[in-house]
Amino acid sequence: MQASADGNTNRAYVPGVNHSEANSVEVWFADFLIANIIKYCDDFPSQKSLRDVNPRHAICNKIEELHQEISHKQIDEEVFVWLNSYIFNQFKILAKDNELRALYRYYYLYKTSKIKVYAEDKMGMPLDAYFKMAFFMYAIFAGKGRFHVKEDYFTPKRKSFDEVTKTALEYVLSQISKPLPELKRLCKDYCSYDEDKLFGFFNDAPHVKFPLIKDKGGYFCTIPKYITTALLDGLYYRLDIPNSGDPDVNKEFSENMENYLGLIFEHFLNGSKVKCRQEITYDAGKRKTQRTSDWILWDDTDICFMDCKTKRISVRGKQAVTVDDEEIERVARDKPFSSTRKKKEIDEVIPEGLTKDLIHLGMGVGKVFVSYDDYKAGNVSDFPYMEGKTFHAVIVTLEESLSNTPGYKDRIIKVAQSYREFKNGHTEPIDEKTVKMLSVKNIEECACVIAKEGIGYYLEHHMDNQLMAQKYVKDKFLLDKCNEELINPFLEEMKEYYGK
Repeated sequence: MQASADGNTNRAYVPGVNHSEANSVEVWFADFLIANIIKYCDDFPSQKSLRDVNPRHAICNKIEELHQEISHKQIDEEVFVWLNSYIFNQFKILAKDNELRALYRYYYLYKTSKIKVYAEDKMGMPLDAYFKMAFFMYAIFAGKGRFHVKEDYFTPKRKSFDEVTKTALEYVLSQISKPLPELKRLCKDYCSYDEDKLFGFFNDAPHVKFPLIKDKGGYFCTIPKYITTALLDGLYYRLDIPNSGDPDVNKEFSENMENYLGLIFEHFLNGSKVKCRQEITYDAGKRKTQRTSDWILWDDTDICFMDCKTKRISVRGKQAVTVDDEEIERVARDKPFSSTRKKKEIDEVIPEGLTKDLIHLGMGVGKVFVSYDDYKAGNVSDFPYMEGKTFHAVIVTLEESLSNTPGYKDRIIKVAQSYREFKNGHTEPIDEKTVKMLSVKNIEECACVIAKEGIGYYLEHHMDNQLMAQKYVKDKFLLDKCNEELINPFLEEMKEYYGK
């Protein structure tokens, strides 16, 4: 059955499902169910369906029993790391995001000169055509709750697509769809019945990477949200930005994220009691020229040093249920933070995964503290120290971050403490309450709360979604930007092909 496009959890409204008020498909094993149904299904239409209440209960009750048994075993190993893995692997199916805002977020990150040229060379089409087609594809399945369209839907009868639109369509379909036999084979190779992989292992599953199933002269879609997951979030990995071979591409991508936050701050904080300033270059004596954090925000009582990180928790990191604490301890003890030692003793020897991700995040937090220490010591001549303000160290990541939970945060702070001591000799303990990990999405949603209530209030309550919703001021700034730059021009183009 198709998941609700708007995240509606009222089961009485699941269309086309027999006794939907008794729907027993739980979100924590939905991906397992989808992947295994694809793996074992007969040709469409099947003789059996989860739309029927009896087989649905029979299957789902057994899966729930197995899920409970495995979860209890993994909780006993390390509860907080297990919890993060558990939530991460439900995140893509649960995440509530305004798709237009997400579309504009990623479009902004890629639209500047060097990265745009790099992306267009890799994709073979104009960048704006890709993002317009991403919106088109999502709207087809999410707009009216469709789960199937015929292939000729993409061949407008009024006028044929021009070459650019046709190329974009073909490229996007090639990236997010597979014929059913091939997807069945991919699911067969991917699905594992080991305890660690049975349920919490689906961030890069075939049905997530290829959410459209090509069969019976058309395309089926189970989770429309996975279309934007594959086309927006997945673009970073598909273009392999970190390994572009051009330092300017990586640098520009990071700067775009920094400037995107600036766009938000300029709009929401303008005229408020909260002030902001972008990165400042300063002379740090023996350490020569240094830079502060990407953004500094302050008001009457608080000051926040904020750094942007395009580096994400890796797919393997999200699937992990344990951390290699011996490696964390080694890095904290040996302090291999010079560029040469970092390459040899961290980057080249620690496998990709959660342990390495946490070390990198720890170094990022450490850099924020070093920057603040210089500011407090009066080394940032262009930005004199302000007495009496509560300090906050904030890392903003491109995706939802669960790094605030104890299982991650204590390791991050351990590395940050070591990095800080290596850089400037400060040994005073880092108070974990001063450290926060935020997502760009959270800043988008809550910048109005920062402006209205202040920095300290926001950072204390930012995880309280209900309270944030009460304080939220409706603002269509980013939606208007998306409509202006992408959607409205695209809709005008579509009128030529499909009519009104």
